[in-house]
Amino acid sequence: TMLFAVPMVFGWGAEQQRVSGTVIQLVQMPKEGLTSAHVTLSDSRLHVYKATVDINFVLVGFRYYMYHWYLTSLLFGTLVCSHLYLQMMRWVSRKLFGDSQTWGVEEELAEVGHAVQQ
Repeated sequence: TMLFAVPMVFGWGAEQQRVSGTVIQLVQMPKEGLTSAHVTLSDSRLHVYKATVDINFVLVGFRYYMYHWYLTSLLFGTLVCSHLYLQMMRWVSRKLFGDSQTWGVEEELAEVGHAVQQ
């Protein structure tokens, strides 16, 4: 102990203890965000001079890709959404105008061609 006391006497070191642990797992954050954290120590033998609270998020699944691969997610999401939009418009137009793939363009061209030949 005398060997460890010398640096502390001259101010070269400090007696400290680091305690860490997981408090909460898989928590759903509120929409407003996390604004404060309250930590209570209930043991009178514990003397606290400095305390910090670190919050670490482990993103999994879709949230991981949205955060770490944001440009790829943007491109992929844009392509998927535009494809779904175009398919929806195709379905709506088929319901409104019938199942014809050409929407009568061939018939109009045939009529124009027939009129030109006469």
